[in-house]
Amino acid sequence: MPPLAWDVSRISARSPAAGHLEEALSRSATARKASLAEARSCAAVLETAATPGGSDRLSGLSTGRWTPATQGLVLKRIDVTFEIWTSLAEAVVGPETVIEGAPPWLTLACFAKTDAPELFQIPTWVEEQTEDDVLADLRRAAMLYRVRVAPETRPENDSHLQAAIQVAATIAEASGGWVLDALAERVLDAEEMESSCQPEIANHVSYTLFDHEVRTLGLAKLGLPDVSLRTDGVVEQHEATLVGVLDAITSGFAGGVFSIAAPFELAGTSFRFELHGDVVVAAPIGIELVTFVADLARLDGEPN
Repeated sequence: MPPLAWDVSRISARSPAAGHLEEALSRSATARKASLAEARSCAAVLETAATPGGSDRLSGLSTGRWTPATQGLVLKRIDVTFEIWTSLAEAVVGPETVIEGAPPWLTLACFAKTDAPELFQIPTWVEEQTEDDVLADLRRAAMLYRVRVAPETRPENDSHLQAAIQVAATIAEASGGWVLDALAERVLDAEEMESSCQPEIANHVSYTLFDHEVRTLGLAKLGLPDVSLRTDGVVEQHEATLVGVLDAITSGFAGGVFSIAAPFELAGTSFRFELHGDVVVAAPIGIELVTFVADLARLDGEPN
């Protein structure tokens, strides 16, 4: 993966708790370099595992690097915000914080609960899926930081996500806070946020099962609609295979390998995309999805 056009490690934190941030940056710099080096050396072929044992039946996607979508459908302008909630009342960044060489579309903001209590209402999606101890931490939050990236177009190598993740992870580590990723509906600690700075799309979206579909949450980070597969008829034992199929399709779509403009091949079967509102629905051609998933599950040794 090519290096960032600017160096996030050159944050200049001119705030009362600047030492917290500088120490966190120092500790995480080596980990970041190792993480990015690993991403650069990823194999060019994605092997999507339908079972813990793994499978290469969904192989064939070049997703071993950060690659902008050259054929994907851009739904809207990219506007990504990560929030960091922390009980540490002393600010680790503030209005005077400078990230040297950062593009104008990256901004930082900091809010104290005493000044803006209305911003500290825990979102419904967090209440519904977060463990009690994490919720307790969020309710004790005294400070809230926002890391926002809003580029005019999707940057080369998705550098906007690399930047936002690294800055948010650094603030979370320095403050002991939790990162709220609203687009993907995830709550991450500093280590989880840092480790998500990888090119594979599963690091940036959630795969969510609903009554009649399994879909992604979070592709808006790339300016793309989320991807959905219909689940009608798919038995519970095959859900892992179904999610593996969704991951493979989403990876190809986000990387520009699969286009909404033309059918594409996956595991020897032709698929097509159909836009339904703000979601792209993928469906196999000439075979029911439930049959396709069952065949894959059987080949991978899953129970029928």
